[in-house]
Amino acid sequence: MFVGNVADGTVGVYDVTTDGALTPVAGSPFPGAGGSALRLSPDGSRLFVGTNSAIHVFDVASSGALTEIAGSPFTTGALGTIVELDMTPDGRYLYAAVFSSGSFSGFSVASNGALSELAGSPYTSGTNPSGVAVDSQGKHLYLLNDGGYYTTDVTVYDIASDGELTQQPGPVATAGGYSAALALSPDGTHLHVANSYTANISTFEVASDGSLSDQVLTPAGDSPNDLAISPDGRYMYATNFTAATVSVFTIGADGSPSPLGPPVDSGGVEPTAVALGSTPAPPPDPPKVQPKTKIKGKPKYEQSENTRFRFASSIEGSTFKCKLDRARYRDCKSPKNYKHLKAGKHTFRVYAISPDGVADASPAKAKFKVKAKKHRRKHKG
Repeated sequence: MFVGNVADGTVGVYDVTTDGALTPVAGSPFPGAGGSALRLSPDGSRLFVGTNSAIHVFDVASSGALTEIAGSPFTTGALGTIVELDMTPDGRYLYAAVFSSGSFSGFSVASNGALSELAGSPYTSGTNPSGVAVDSQGKHLYLLNDGGYYTTDVTVYDIASDGELTQQPGPVATAGGYSAALALSPDGTHLHVANSYTANISTFEVASDGSLSDQVLTPAGDSPNDLAISPDGRYMYATNFTAATVSVFTIGADGSPSPLGPPVDSGGVEPTAVALGSTPAPPPDPPKVQPKTKIKGKPKYEQSENTRFRFASSIEGSTFKCKLDRARYRDCKSPKNYKHLKAGKHTFRVYAISPDGVADASPAKAKFKVKAKKHRRKHKG
């Protein structure tokens, strides 16, 4: 997780444990740009930090360490403090909400992270754009407009294939005041809005066409002003500007957030932005190898009524199943002894089972014949 600290111009970087707890990485906080808006690229390789009419771009090392790229920072057409950033899921387009400008900016993102403003940017918006979010399909953009104490609203835009925007009917009013940020659930079914003045979070249901309905309010920390949701949709994080803390919430099946323990220190002064790093998927399990079973030596075709078979597996620690003729397979060990066999033809089969439970699909077999006993004739004397 990345946290921007405006007052001291740093970015705090944290590891997030499986239970949602935070631990600072080595070297955190990092100097460079303690912006009021942060966004991590979909592949986790770059961090975009919005400041005053400019966006700083950083390469992100596997350890979480940050290095600013050549040409950074990049200026925006909309002048003012960038308070929120978001990207399309393919990482090709970045959008910036610029407070006090009455407009917001859109950019195309080059393969090296460099930014170029879109042809239609800056776009006209409502009063004081304070948040922007793109859905998981890259089809809709949500812009938060902060009109003051109780006059904030959300405008919905359709996103074209070239990144350009078309506004839907609206906007939709929020029930909070001085709304500072918004975040979509990973499945795109709920939109959360941080209301700084009223210290709560608005949660909307999102329809398939991107429209909003059914607003619900949840109490939050002191002056929440940015939100980030974990990739699995289970946790939400909110920076609390006045308290210099980060609040952690669990998200229920109905999309509503609930506080998870007390807020955590932000590691800096006046935290204003938060972004989550992606958690790498665990490596796939190695393919399970099928053992090969071998009967040792070449058994003679003709055997006595008492015979023995020795066998082995290509995988150490294997167990074995044996059978004779039409009998069922049973657990066995090498050597396997048979006594008092009937005269005639027989087939011995055996297969190995590896320690991880994989059985040899082609049992080893040996065909043999037990000769009939010769009975000595009795002579009368």
